[in-house]
Amino acid sequence: MAANLGDGLQIENVSVTPIQSSPFIAPYRMKFLQNGKKRVWDCVKAHDSLSILMFNTTSQQLVIVKQFRPAVYSRKLFDKLKQEGTMDLAKLSEVTELKQETLCHSREGITYEVCAGLVDRTSSLEEIAQSEAWEECGYKVPLENIKKFNSYLSSLGLSATKHTMFYAEVTDEMREGAGGGLMSEQEEIEVLHLSLEGARELLWDEG
Repeated sequence: MAANLGDGLQIENVSVTPIQSSPFIAPYRMKFLQNGKKRVWDCVKAHDSLSILMFNTTSQQLVIVKQFRPAVYSRKLFDKLKQEGTMDLAKLSEVTELKQETLCHSREGITYEVCAGLVDRTSSLEEIAQSEAWEECGYKVPLENIKKFNSYLSSLGLSATKHTMFYAEVTDEMREGAGGGLMSEQEEIEVLHLSLEGARELLWDEG
């Protein structure tokens, strides 16, 4: 069932610890000579990703998702603690559970996004985009409707992962499920349908 991420969302018992190992990222250090000078650069190996912008031609609305992003929440939490002088990120290994009164409001981690996912399987990019549209938004999109329109490298100074963007036109008849993400991955995703005017307003909202 699709989630409804309203004011009832609660984030508690937050702790921050160093990563010993992860199936998603692998930090490494690159040493090299540049024009005869020794250089060192810390990088992260991570999965590529993709997104699929869906437009419902029946309702003339864009299909987007709303969800809690831990990385967004922790970024805002770190900013808050740094401003208060209560946290030194250089001593991350010393941080355990944070006091509830120091935490940000749960809504600080809520994002509005296009349907997206990691390229973490051997399927084609179009097939992965198709599965994400079903899992997150409940749309069964034919592969022939999924059109690639761009790709680029992101986070160039850290991981240089490749992000591929797709567009698909969908109809009300293609929505055969509620979406909401996979329970096995503990996803809680709310599906939203925005008019073009509503999308323009959201586009310029920096909050």
